[in-house]
Formats: sequence, structure tokens, C-alpha cells
Amino acid sequence: MNTPTLKTFATEAEVLAALGSANLVRAIDALLDFWSQQTLLDDQGNALHTDANGDPIVGRPYSSGEVTACLRLCRPDIRSFNSDVGSYLRNRSSDGLLPLFGNRPAFRVERTTTGVSRTPAGSMVYVYAPDPALAESWDFEIYVPTPGNDSIQATPSGPALIPNAPGVTTPQPATVAAGTLIPGDVIAAIHPDGRLCVPRAAFEAFAYETGVPVTGGDDLHISFSGNNGSVVEVTTEPLPGTIAVAPTRDRVRLHLTLPTPQPVGTRFLVKVSADALTVDMGAPIL
Repeated sequence: MNTPTLKTFATEAEVLAALGSANLVRAIDALLDFWSQQTLLDDQGNALHTDANGDPIVGRPYSSGEVTACLRLCRPDIRSFNSDVGSYLRNRSSDGLLPLFGNRPAFRVERTTTGVSRTPAGSMVYVYAPDPALAESWDFEIYVPTPGNDSIQATPSGPALIPNAPGVTTPQPATVAAGTLIPGDVIAAIHPDGRLCVPRAAFEAFAYETGVPVTGGDDLHISFSGNNGSVVEVTTEPLPGTIAVAPTRDRVRLHLTLPTPQPVGTRFLVKVSADALTVDMGAPIL
């Protein structure tokens, strides 16, 4: 199952702005009501997920981190802590009070982080979805901006719902890593599909070092070297032997199929300089 990559902050911004003066609970409820009625579509407008009868599965999965990130992007005036958001979602789920996804209850599925965002690897996170399989496949590890971090702008980042046309999407401008340094190591990891995921934090650091913003959907250039292609280098300009690749438009992440498969969940340190972004898979983090 392919992981949908819908992060429709443009339309969430409209939903949250319509609240006017609001507290954290009202803002969370507004987001959940909105997400629970979305239908995830592919580029041709077909439902990404269907039930046994072929009918579209209504509802966009979410986690506490995604709720917190959206609030900090769209409504920084509403004080939000991920721990508070997580507790609220868990309590509402335990009491059976989360909004229905269409006519389906919200399934709560426990997932474990791999460390590709600021949340340490091995942390337990709940994902809420209209279907357990969708919760298991949902790409829930996202960059959650710190309060007051003005390097992340509340701009459209991914397909957004057209007003008055439920279930229809239109492309929006891509997300840009403009350049910031995040404390601590930046980690790449092997995702369940076997690909290497280089997170947004790596490209924020890369943009900081090079002075060149990294835009989701625009080409970067990679090469493999070392024993069995164990070292991958990413550059902003094409060099002899490099291959053009593009980070995802909505999250500025790079997903790479490796010459030599690595065990799922293996983590690697990302090294960044003004010349290249490098991942040495011959030196996993133990």
C-alpha cells in the first residue's frame, strides 16, 4: 500500500482561521472534524483507498504530531504542546468520542518512530485512521516546528481541497527547506518499504550550509560509492555519474531505493557540508 502524501495546511489554515478567537480544544476539534471527512485521492482523482466493495474510504489519518504541527504553522497564537494534544486524542479515543471517518469509527494503532524527525527513534505514537491497515502505512513522522520557529511558513504544502468541491484536489506550491540548523544529530532510516528516507531536517541543514533553498519536487543529484554502493552523496548540482532525484513536494524528504538492500529500521547518521549531504550505510547507528 502506498503512503498518501497529503499535508493540506492551506485548507487547514482556512478552517482554523474561521474559528476566530479559540482555545486549544476547539482548534483540535475543528481539525479532526475536517480531516475525518476528507477522501485521499491520487493524481487522477481516484480514491487511494477503497473497502471490500470498492467504495472510497473516507478520512485522512492523523497523529498528535500532525495536529501540533498544523496548529503551530497555522495558529501560532494558540499555545500547543504535543503532550497535551496526545493526551486529548487518547482520552477522546478511549471514550469513543473521536469524530467518525465517514461512517467508520476511528481506529487507534500503535506505531514506533524510526528517528527521521525530531522525535527519537523507538518512541511510541498513536495513529488514528478509518482502517487499521491505513494507520499502519501512514507516514506519520513529520517535522514539528518548535514554537515561534519562523523558518517554517504556513504556506500550502501538498494537494489542497477545493472549496465547495469535497474530494477534489488541486496541486499547491511545494514546501521549501530554507535553511536552519536543528539541535542534535540528523538521522536517515530504512522505511518498511525498504527505501532509505532522508528527512527534511537534513535538507534544512543542507540549505543552511550551501545557502541554496531545497524545494520539494525540484531535482537534486545523487551518486553511490563505496562497498556495494554503501555511501550515498546528494548534491545541488549535477556531477559526472550522478542521478537526478527529487524530494517529496509536501515534506521535503528523499526516498531512495538502494543498490544493496538494508534491514528495515536501520538508522544512519547524515553528514552535511557545503559540498554534499552524505549518508554512509557502512556505519549504521547501533
